[in-house]
Amino acid sequence: MYNQFAAADYAGYFWSYKVNAMKHILTLSLLVLLASTSYAQDAGIGYTIKGGFTLGLQQWNQSEFDPLLSYNTSVMLEQLGDQFSLFGQLGYHRKGSAVRTNRFVDNQGNVFPGRTFELAFHNLSLVLGAKSFYKSTDRADLYYLLGARADYTMRTDLELYQGFGQFTNDFNYGVTLATGIEFPVAEYVGVQVELTVSPDFSQQIYVPPGSYTNTFTGQVVNFGEREVYNTVVELTVGIRLRQEVEYIEDDF
Repeated sequence: MYNQFAAADYAGYFWSYKVNAMKHILTLSLLVLLASTSYAQDAGIGYTIKGGFTLGLQQWNQSEFDPLLSYNTSVMLEQLGDQFSLFGQLGYHRKGSAVRTNRFVDNQGNVFPGRTFELAFHNLSLVLGAKSFYKSTDRADLYYLLGARADYTMRTDLELYQGFGQFTNDFNYGVTLATGIEFPVAEYVGVQVELTVSPDFSQQIYVPPGSYTNTFTGQVVNFGEREVYNTVVELTVGIRLRQEVEYIEDDF
């Protein structure tokens, strides 16, 4: 589908991209590890399973695309502390964007129904970060969290832009920010409602400039550079189980 690209230039870009991505991931992970050195004595372990609605947004060199309506699910493990907790979260997130067409009738009376073309990326995400409850009452607890995130793209669904599959970066990185509310339903059980924003700092797709063959007309046209970044907004519901740790002092 694409041709006349400078293969050496693209290979050089891809290697540089991987090196820079690893530098950012290592830096963010180091910050989390440094935070853990000043962590207070743990008060237990938290287990959370959650899932919900995803609004996928993408930036295509200022091109306008429709949001992708999708879903997500994840599990979280927390090391609880007096004031905040450190956590690790592993989740499946379907990210991307969409192109929606309206129903129309041509001059011959043929009816073409409206439909949605998805540009979807099935990503496995690992988030390491810190979480803090900033307001607690008898009925609910408010919290926020911030984490460094690394993504691996397992599969793509590119209905309109199938040729872009070869330019997908399988490894991406960014941050995850969230705020939520937890309702206790039992002594060690809570129900959470959470709003999350997860922007990527790396490109999900990078296409260098070159020549492009239009699959519909067969004409070869010049194709400009494309840089595609993911951002997702997610609304999730989860169940959190808390296991407390009790320390017993020896008399010796």
